[in-house]
Amino acid sequence: MTVIPLGSTEFEPFRLSPIGCASVGVGIGKTEAVIKSIAELIGKSADISVVYAVPTHKLGVELVLRFAARDVSSGVWRGRLADNPKDLNTKMCLKPDAIEKIISLGLPIQQSMCRAKFEAHYISCDFFSLCPYQTQAGELCDKQVVIVPHDSLFYEKPNIGPRNMLIIDEAFWPTGLRGL
Repeated sequence: MTVIPLGSTEFEPFRLSPIGCASVGVGIGKTEAVIKSIAELIGKSADISVVYAVPTHKLGVELVLRFAARDVSSGVWRGRLADNPKDLNTKMCLKPDAIEKIISLGLPIQQSMCRAKFEAHYISCDFFSLCPYQTQAGELCDKQVVIVPHDSLFYEKPNIGPRNMLIIDEAFWPTGLRGL
């Protein structure tokens, strides 16, 4: 478990270090301890806003319930190819085949498929304003904790509001390996 403060608007890789790490076995209560700590921090300061990274959406949904039990608002960020929880017959992106093609080419998805600015104008996907992937950002902006799958740590996402703490639960680094 890694907890990283996100206070600077500039990336300072040598000055920004984790404020807490725990490398321990499973089932000893580290996640519950972090949930309790986050709830206590939020209780002391309304300025705390967290990104909490976990391996799977399923674990993210479980954490939403655990945060709710502590009166902490949270929600799960889902990737473009994840099932849409509001319509299980669709993906979060309404053009999943095109997304898979962009991924295979190694291109940035947000700029290649969703929305790009050319000169003073934006060019957007036909589904941009209705896209479940894009609209979830607005739904999550006001949440105190946004729970994301590890995959999302390695690609650009729409704005989910300012966040000042990142918690990474379980090993995330294998997810970032690409093309090896």
